[in-house]
Amino acid sequence: MSDGKAIGGVVAGAVVVATLAVFATFILTNAEKSKTELPVYGTVPDFEFVNQDSVAFGRDDLLGKITVVDFFFTTCQTICPVMVVEKQKLYNAFDDTDNFQIVSISVNPQHDSPDVMKQYGREHGVTDHRWNFLNGPVEEVQRVSEKGFMLPADNLPMGHSSKFALVDRYGQIRGYYNSLEQKPMIALQEQIIVLLQQMQE
Repeated sequence: MSDGKAIGGVVAGAVVVATLAVFATFILTNAEKSKTELPVYGTVPDFEFVNQDSVAFGRDDLLGKITVVDFFFTTCQTICPVMVVEKQKLYNAFDDTDNFQIVSISVNPQHDSPDVMKQYGREHGVTDHRWNFLNGPVEEVQRVSEKGFMLPADNLPMGHSSKFALVDRYGQIRGYYNSLEQKPMIALQEQIIVLLQQMQE
């Protein structure tokens, strides 16, 4: 092989390697980007309930924070004990920021008075305003669950969803996560971090 052909082969090889490197970078960049670009499923509707301190709490209290919302009741002995453990993990994992909060809406408001939920919160390690337990008329709770968060709420209190909804600082629903499974809970933590980081940009 002549020197010219050899040099040509080296150049051609270098071009191929460079092209593959650019392509690989493009793929990796877009894969990383796809992980951080969460869809928007809808917007949280207007509502106004009261929290465990009997203080009014509504949609505006979600704005400017990253929020995990769920529906539960304090005497539930089926899925709620698992759900509350997962919420405790989130509450403790993000205890260094006021930009994250949990909002648990009771589907059994007749029993779950603010005082009952305040005690329930104490029993699960809640010591501050980063986790709110809400009480409101059951018809409104059902409306907010089904029409707002698009989560089933049939035959309450037993028929509530086990899913957590992730809400961004603009009041937009960005994801749903089954609290009874490990992988969705890991993904939820990762995506909370993404949204918190975006608040700093």
